[in-house]
Amino acid sequence: TNAALGAAFPAGAALQCVEVIVGPPSLVMIFKWRYVASFAGVYKNASGQETKGSGQVVDIGGTTQAMVSPDRHVVDLQVYYDVPRLLQAMLASDRAAGEAGADAACPVSGKAGVCPVLGIRSSAA
Repeated sequence: TNAALGAAFPAGAALQCVEVIVGPPSLVMIFKWRYVASFAGVYKNASGQETKGSGQVVDIGGTTQAMVSPDRHVVDLQVYYDVPRLLQAMLASDRAAGEAGADAACPVSGKAGVCPVLGIRSSAA
């Protein structure tokens, strides 16, 4: 959400449109983009677990597909990006400090010891 991004990246972020792909006549537009920000705030997941940034740079890319009406109003957006890469960049300072080992909590679910996003598997599983 915008509130979560605002809290995680309080200094703001750069969102670059890298490429636009449109085939005439088309009601579909594809945008390739890049998002760069300094993670200096706090990210809170759905379970309420907080991860505090230490100023590490988060630099990810993605693609957005926009469906537009014949009068060129956006009617649907589909956003695609590499979620594990985003979370790994946000947790980079924790990993450097040795905190993101087998007992680390998943930044999405909040469960300790198992996280498909970060590739952590519980030994009991």
